[in-house]
Amino acid sequence: MGLWKQAHAFKVLVMNAKAEVFEDVAMPTRVSVIRRQLDKGYSLIIGTGILVAIMINIANVIGRYVFDSSIAWAEETLSFILIWVVFVGAAKVALNNGHLRVELFSDYLKGPLKAVYDFVIWSSICALSLYMANESFKAVSLMYSFGQTSNVAGIPMYIPHAALFLGFMAMAVSTLVNMLEFLLSNKRVG
Repeated sequence: MGLWKQAHAFKVLVMNAKAEVFEDVAMPTRVSVIRRQLDKGYSLIIGTGILVAIMINIANVIGRYVFDSSIAWAEETLSFILIWVVFVGAAKVALNNGHLRVELFSDYLKGPLKAVYDFVIWSSICALSLYMANESFKAVSLMYSFGQTSNVAGIPMYIPHAALFLGFMAMAVSTLVNMLEFLLSNKRVG
């Protein structure tokens, strides 16, 4: 009977270990679902922007070399698309915690000290992103109120400026998702 109880206890131990290992796969948290949706959304915007830019560029090359007439608004529009792609890309990088940083201290930190260090970095990124979003919102509001448009394409100038506002807001949201995920994962472990 003692052997049977030991075998049963071992089976329970293995099943609990499997449940912990596959916990994120079997039962995704709301934060991980939000992370995946944000990542897909950022990728969709970036991919669409690059695809549209490529199509405009190809059309411009064909127009220039086949029909001897280029698309006047192409260069200006490509610049605005590039601005959107860069700022949405920065939010995607923030979501994946891939920003360039100096690893001077973090390589030497372990345990709770590293966790505090990472949290301070994320808090700084979030605060700076919100500050920049606020400042860029002021610029977007001015451009909107002036009704200014671009010289050649006639695109309202608040549209390219809105990329900065939305990009910085998305960076702040991405960083908050990282912070929440970190807090929830430590809560489960602890």
